[in-house]
Amino acid sequence: MKRRERSWPQRVLLRFLPWAAVTLLVAGFALERMERAALDPLEAAQERAIVRGGRVLAAALGHLGRDIDILAHHDALLAAIADDGADPGHLQRLTELFHAFSAASRDYDQIRWLDRTGRERVRVDLRDDEPYTIPAAELQLKADRPYFRDTIGLRPGEVYLSPLDLNVERGAIELPHKPMLRLATPLFDERGAPRGVLVMNYLAGPVLAQLSRPTETGTVAMLANTDGYWLVARDPRLSFGFQLERPELTLARQAPAVWAQMQQRDAGSLRAEGGLWSWDTFRPSLRLRGETRVQDRWKIITFVPEDQLAARERMARWEVGAVTLLLLGLALFVSIRLAQAARQNEQAQAALAERSRSLTQANEALAETNAELHATLSRLTRTQSELVQAEKLASLGLMVAGVAHELNTPVGAALVTVSALDREAVRLAGQLKSGLKKSDLEAFLTHGVEGRGIVTDNLQRAAALIRSFKQLATDRASTERREFTLDELVEDMLRTLHPRLKHLPHRIETDIPAGLHFDSYPGPLGQVVQNLIDNALAHAFHDHPHGTIRLRASAGAEDATEVRIEVEDDGSGIPPEHLPRIFDPFFTTRRGRGGTGLGLHLSHQFAHGLLGGRLQVASRVGIGTCFTLIVPRIAPAAPDAEPAAAPPA
Repeated sequence: MKRRERSWPQRVLLRFLPWAAVTLLVAGFALERMERAALDPLEAAQERAIVRGGRVLAAALGHLGRDIDILAHHDALLAAIADDGADPGHLQRLTELFHAFSAASRDYDQIRWLDRTGRERVRVDLRDDEPYTIPAAELQLKADRPYFRDTIGLRPGEVYLSPLDLNVERGAIELPHKPMLRLATPLFDERGAPRGVLVMNYLAGPVLAQLSRPTETGTVAMLANTDGYWLVARDPRLSFGFQLERPELTLARQAPAVWAQMQQRDAGSLRAEGGLWSWDTFRPSLRLRGETRVQDRWKIITFVPEDQLAARERMARWEVGAVTLLLLGLALFVSIRLAQAARQNEQAQAALAERSRSLTQANEALAETNAELHATLSRLTRTQSELVQAEKLASLGLMVAGVAHELNTPVGAALVTVSALDREAVRLAGQLKSGLKKSDLEAFLTHGVEGRGIVTDNLQRAAALIRSFKQLATDRASTERREFTLDELVEDMLRTLHPRLKHLPHRIETDIPAGLHFDSYPGPLGQVVQNLIDNALAHAFHDHPHGTIRLRASAGAEDATEVRIEVEDDGSGIPPEHLPRIFDPFFTTRRGRGGTGLGLHLSHQFAHGLLGGRLQVASRVGIGTCFTLIVPRIAPAAPDAEPAAAPPA
């Protein structure tokens, strides 16, 4: 039975449809991946904004914890509460302390000592960015205020932290609005008798502005309290609705499904109610030894509107659609060429059969027939070449589809190296079947060693950096004692300073012997060294275009119990009249330009207290300054009392 000959469109369709099906299948998978990849940068920006917001809040609260701890244990306050403020001299010293602290920080709207009856005994306000001491006749009774009632019953070392709200003066919300956070701690004399409360009103506006600073993609971090009221919103008019008598300005009413998820999960992401919401829960803590009694917890929230999400998804669809059309066009072209080659092959076969029948009928035409056969064989050879080219085009279509798919996923250097090693293994397997030569095996082993070296080097560098940051973060977050080497501690510290140093014209030279072992507190030791370097960068080179900071360490004999660490600069030096006071708290020559006067004071406290060493300074104007830190390699037991105070001016 003669087979029915297919038409030209049928021939093309039979070859085109499989490629079209594969292309559409790959396009569907690629579209899903492209849409996901289009949204990944937005989700990553949300995550960065939330993490940055948490760091901003944690840093601010850590700063508050240190401040209230310093004031609560200061000699001037302890002396005043010892006699319940009976000595005017003690009250004057305490007033001067509050005044100096307010001038140095300018972060606190009010700093007050309330006695055990709730009456203000000393109060310093910040008015027009300048500290102002409230006269005794204007001091008020605050016994009914929550920050007094909830604090007076706390144990020693515990701190009360109020909800974040707007400041109220004389029964009305102060204008312009002042976001305020109040922290308070109970005070006790040396016999443990309660002596009142230390209260500090923190101006939270700058921290909230820093928290809501947009990322590079325009993502803004927002803040909501436990009841769902906005504390920081994209529209400032939505903030603090619970005080502005606007109960409808809550996340529970604006996006109830999202708020329900936030109530169930501390952190998460949800695409609903107008866009993509991401959140994390921040529990305020001052990170002191005593417990922080918190009245609220906050949600750090980011939001990307639906129109931005849809625009990115549309772009991904356009890109996948364009590539799909290109591949379909290529597949159609290849199918047409294959159909043409098949038809030519059939025609050649028919001609060959005709010539064969002619040979049996006419021997006299043998020579002519042989010539025609040679011509037919030549055409068959050309047809075979065209078929080979058509197969190559078909393979090219598949490869383009695969490359288009692979372009959707970012490929790192390690994956490239591993892929190369895989191809070498496949090639070696093929060579093994056809006859393996020693040179092939040696080339494979050489490539394998080089590839493993590349992958190992990249992973080891990444692991070393992660360990350095992790260890440094762990050490700075606590005063845990452990064994370490000085060169590794300095290396970790300089690695964290590198992003800042690379933009400065100054350089740091180190001479730290390897293997100087310590059994001490790496966090405080690293903090002291970094403070000395920061002090040099801030003060030494204001009239020097280029400067050098030299960091050296020596231990003398191998079994020496002390190590001498020097931080020396070739800057402008310290005037002789300032040298006796540089370790005093709040002493700075950069008042109003970022200087607080606490960096060298805290370094001195750490060196003489927790580390059990000593910190010295030598300086010549115009020549430079050298700080010398001498610390024992085995730190003394943690002292019960406060670290040694700075030397008197």
